[in-house]
Order: sequence, then structure tokens, then C-alpha cells
Amino acid sequence: MSHLIGNTIWVYPWDLFDNGLEHALDAIARAGLDSISVAATYHAARLLLPHNPRRKVLTLDPDAAYFRPDPALYANLPSPRVAREFADRDPLREICDAARQRGLRVQAWTIFLHNSTLGEQRSDLTVVNCFGDHYVHALCPSHPIARAYALALGADIARHYPIVVLDVEALGFLGYAHNSHHDKASIVLAPLHHFLLSVCFCDHCAEKIRATGADPQMIAAAFRRELQAWFDGNRRLANANERAGLIELIGEANARALLDARAQIVTSLIAELRRVVPRNVALQIRAASTPFHVGGKTAGDLRAIAQHADGFVFSFFGMPFAKFQSEVQIIPRDVLGDKPMWGGISVANGLPECQDENDFRQRVALLRANGIAQFYFYNYGLMPRAGLDWIAALLERK
Repeated sequence: MSHLIGNTIWVYPWDLFDNGLEHALDAIARAGLDSISVAATYHAARLLLPHNPRRKVLTLDPDAAYFRPDPALYANLPSPRVAREFADRDPLREICDAARQRGLRVQAWTIFLHNSTLGEQRSDLTVVNCFGDHYVHALCPSHPIARAYALALGADIARHYPIVVLDVEALGFLGYAHNSHHDKASIVLAPLHHFLLSVCFCDHCAEKIRATGADPQMIAAAFRRELQAWFDGNRRLANANERAGLIELIGEANARALLDARAQIVTSLIAELRRVVPRNVALQIRAASTPFHVGGKTAGDLRAIAQHADGFVFSFFGMPFAKFQSEVQIIPRDVLGDKPMWGGISVANGLPECQDENDFRQRVALLRANGIAQFYFYNYGLMPRAGLDWIAALLERK
């Protein structure tokens, strides 16, 4: 697909309209960018908007849609709720029309299973940890209704809007970590223990684990014992990586079965999404390099996912430079076949993931040296005013 070539910037609809839609898109085009990936749905957030002329701090209408859903696709399913600010408009349509006039391609940045509003309304659709606690922000990709909702959402946007890419976020397992409700903890979780506290044992996941040859009740009990030991101060597995620690807890065969079950759930959902999305719309997956990731990136069997996806974005948010370097090295290029890759990087000032323009340029140079020459930049509304100038200088198209 020819539209799977070039550089993209993630954008929020409100920032485009607040800055003046035509003015904002003209500035993005002048920076040399080929596409915008505009949030068609988004979760909850409180945003600092440094160059927004209308407002500097925005608390979002949570888990809202920025397009006009087709009710027929959501019969007997949860339905996306249009953001109150745009109740009488179709922001995605307006953005698509204005972008086309400027030669900018439009991607639909779509949040699939990260939805606290739906989770609070229907906790039965959500991830259930080994203690039986529900994570209401995390719709479970094994639940038939959550899967049907995700498929309807993707089909709705891809069929009704002139987008070239469905930019897929949170189509997989989310877990414990979630910056919400003023999260409080007096115990730090090691990576292994974060994974243990994140694995879903809902009835549908348990059935899949059982089908791959493991006993979900035994695994959940082992997780509870280890987590309680950790909470009580036993640091026996403090330095174990996720895979080694998991094998020590439940044995290699059970560990493999658990990971296979989770991977098959995710891969089958992506395969189903590919079938309902028109072929002229590319499926771009925000991917994790490790199957132990839980969150907005899709984790699992990337070799299998590559049979259905058209491209992959590997993002590096929140990472100091040393961590960024190590993460770039573990990208599993060998399993992706000939599918194109992008690097997703922040344009920020003073954050661990981007200290300044020099840090930004060094990260891009490292990605290019490692075979990633196309980028998604984060984020038009959040970046400093000079951010587009940094991008323009980088792309050598002032």
C-alpha cells in the first residue's frame, strides 16, 4: 500500500479546531509530514496544551468518540459516545475534508479496549486478575461482547470515513498499571509481579488457557502465592525477568501454554478486524517487543499478527535515552517479514523521553541507524511550540 510510506504526527481533534483547522493543517504540511493520525476515540486525560490559543489545561470528556457512530453496527452492543464538545458536529469528517485539500493523508487513531466508561457500566467485560479483582479500564479481548464492540468500532470508522490507515491502539490485554483515580501504592512491583497482577483469569480467558493445555486455577493460585509473598517482603524473585520468573513459578509447559493462550486471543481478534475493515484501509498495529507487555501496545505472537497487519509502530514513550537504546535493540525485526516499521517518538521538552531538540534528533538518528526510517511524532497539541520546527529541520523540508 503506497500510503504506508512517510511520516505521521498524532493529533487530537480539539487541538486542530482550537488552533484553527486550516491554520493547523497548513503548519503540519509545511513541516514536511505526509499524514496525520487523528484520535477518532480517546480515553480519559488531563492535558497541558502549551501552544493552544483557547485553553492551556483540558480535562477530557472521558472515553469519547470524535466521529458519528453508525447505530446499526452496535445492535445489542455497547456503543461509542460522541464527545459532548462535538455533539452537533462530525470532527473526523471535517478534518478528513480539510486534510485532503492540503494533500495530507488521514489515519484514524483508534483506542479499542481501553475504556473505563464501558468497563464501569459492564464490569463483566473487563480483565479479572488472579485475586478476582476487575480492572474497569481494561475490556478483555477474550470476551465475545468486548470483541464484537472492537470489531464494530473498527469497521464503523474504516467504512464510513476516507481514511488510509486504522491506527490501532489498545487492541490486546491491558493490565494493572493505569494512571487513574489517584493510584496509590506503598509497594513497588517488579516487572514480573506487575505481569502476574495483570494476567486475566475471566471465564473466557480461563477456557482458552485450559484449551492450550494448562490449568488456569493452578496458575492463578501460584500467582496469588507469589504476589502475597512479594507484598509480605519476600524478594526471592526480585531480579528475575518475566520469562524466567514465570517458568520458575509454574513450569515451562504451563508458562508456554499461558502465553500461547493470550497470544491466540489477540491474534484472532486482529485477524477478525482485518476481515471487517476494507482492504484499501491499512491496519497499523502499535506493537510491543515482548509478550509480557500489558497496556496500549499490542503484545503476543508478532509473527502471527504480521499475517494480518499491514505495518507496525514501535513507540518509546517515557524512556530515558539508555532505556530507549536497549528497547530499540530488542525490536523483533526477524518475525515481521516484509511489513514496514515506524518509530513512535515524543517531541517534548524536559521529559525523560525527550529532553530537548538535541535529544530528539539523537533518538531519530539511532532509529535510522537501526533500519527504522519512518516516524510517528507525538503529539501536535502536547509538544512545545517549536516542535513542528524540530520536525521540519529533521525532515529537511522547512
